Amino acid sequence: MQNSRNRGLRPLMITIEDAINDYIVKPNFGTEYKFRFVGGDSTAELAELDKVIKEVSSFKTVHEIREDKKIKGRVEGDDIILNQYAILRASQNIQEKQLEHAFALDAINLLKELATSNNPSQGQGTSAKPTESNVSFQDVQHGFDGKTKPSDRMGTPQDGKVVDTSKSTI
Repeated sequence: MQNSRNRGLRPLMITIEDAINDYIVKPNFGTEYKFRFVGGDSTAELAELDKVIKEVSSFKTVHEIREDKKIKGRVEGDDIILNQYAILRASQNIQEKQLEHAFALDAINLLKELATSNNPSQGQGTSAKPTESNVSFQDVQHGFDGKTKPSDRMGTPQDGKVVDTSKSTI
């Protein structure tokens, strides 16, 4: 049954479709419409769809499939194979470009900051005092201001000698 459809019925139907499209549809309605037989053999259509799915997931891009099917227009991002490894690699490339861009912006901002801090006529006009240490506010909060403080631990004096805390006087 399938063999007779493939050798006889299907080619005959294609010939009839072409004749109707060339002599009736195109002269009267233009190229916007197309006559086509539908139904009958859905297994062939499913096999064609499976073939397209395998192609687009292994070696053809979505754009190439759209060209093969004569679908006009492009879809954003249609120049990639729909394979998890290809998509992962493409996203990694995008992330690398974003990081390079961010590093370049950081470098530009740092250069701008250095240029304004070294040239008092362009910036705010105030520069750091030479006697003032360049310690940030956060460093001071965390105790990294460069100043030593006496030990807070009971029984451990600043000289580092261990004292017996059981004999401490209160």
